[in-house]
Order: sequence, then structure tokens, then C-alpha cells
Amino acid sequence: MVGVLFGFTALDKGRPYHYSHITGVMRDYQAKGVGFKLKLAQRQHVLRQGQNLVKWTFDPLQAGNAYFNIGKLGAVCRTYRREVYGSLDDSLNRGRITDRFEVEWWIRSKSVRDRLEKSPRSEMSLSFPRHDVKAVNETRRDKGEVRMTLGMRLGLRDEQLLVEIPESIGKVRDSSLSLARDWCLSFRKIFEHYFPRGYIATDVSVLKEGKERRVFYLLEHSRRIE
Repeated sequence: MVGVLFGFTALDKGRPYHYSHITGVMRDYQAKGVGFKLKLAQRQHVLRQGQNLVKWTFDPLQAGNAYFNIGKLGAVCRTYRREVYGSLDDSLNRGRITDRFEVEWWIRSKSVRDRLEKSPRSEMSLSFPRHDVKAVNETRRDKGEVRMTLGMRLGLRDEQLLVEIPESIGKVRDSSLSLARDWCLSFRKIFEHYFPRGYIATDVSVLKEGKERRVFYLLEHSRRIE
């Protein structure tokens, strides 16, 4: 076995959908397309069941997961969940906030079909952010190699907005647990503000500045997603 995917049928206000509980690939087989093939197989299985929607959660600060789920699969997000797993005390998660994006994968939609049928985009090599799209949060590099979050603008009303995320939240945590916590709490404020106001995370984009790659969520207002 090189990977696993498990899900089940669930109900939301009486409407059935497929909840994808876990997807995992053994370390030696990661970054080889196994996870993508598992999700494609899941999509075909759910389509045969006559359903259109798959949901799951992931850590929005993990840039690789953001790319895979939203940038590559075409899932979207408009729901921010606080402390999904509560306080964890294992060596990997001790002291971490477990806020999550709950994404929606509308597997019959044109946007998902178009995303899946396009030539594969190299991981984290996505479209250059448009210069006329405003960034919600302000960041800067510290004296090391990581970015810190400085502030945010919660009054923007543009049709498209960008929200920057760390290229590697792991490096941020290694540098400073308090800095990683600042990132999470700032995300909580940003998405709990913009999601209820009709904004949806629809893509992931990268800006290359020298050796640094700056990663952004693209938020779009009132976009049709089903």
C-alpha cells in the first residue's frame, strides 16, 4: 500500500454529499501524483453515486495543501472552522491552533472540469498575481528567512482580493512558535470577516521575488461555484 483515501456519505440540511475524511500517501511516494490519482478515483466513485459535492478540511497555512486542494483540484472555500481538533498534545501538533478551511469540491462543475483537464501545473508554479488586485494582509521578511504578518485591511470591497500565506509554515514554526500563532490568529480574523461577506477562496497564486516565493490565496466575491 502506498496511499489511503477514506470517505462516507453525509447530510447537510437533508442534502447528501460525500465527506472525505482522510487522504494520505506514504512519504516515499509523495510528490509523485499518487494523491492526485486518489482524488480523481474518489471523484469518479462519487459521480457514480449521483452526488455532486465532496467536502473536507485542511490547514489553510499549509501552502502545499492549499495548492493541491484549491489550485490543482479546483476545490473552493467559503467556510472557516475554529479549533476543529481542539487542543492536541502529540509531538507534531503540541501548542498548535487547529483552525481549518472546510473546502467544497463541486465535481460536476465546469470550473472543476476545466481545472482537471488542463495540463498539470508544476507545484507552486502558478499564475503571477495581478498587480491591480489588493492584498488584504501586510507582511515582511524578518531577519531570517520567514515572513511575519504585520496587519490587515478588513474594509476592502473589491471583486478580487489576495491573502498571503507563508511559503512554509514549518519554517515559521521552527523560527518562532509565537510568530506561527500570529499567522493563524490573523487568518482567523481575515477569513471570519471576508467569508461571511460573500468572498470565496478560488485559487492559489505565486509571486517570485529573487529566491523567495510568495504564496497567495485568491478571493473572489459572489462567484458561482456549483
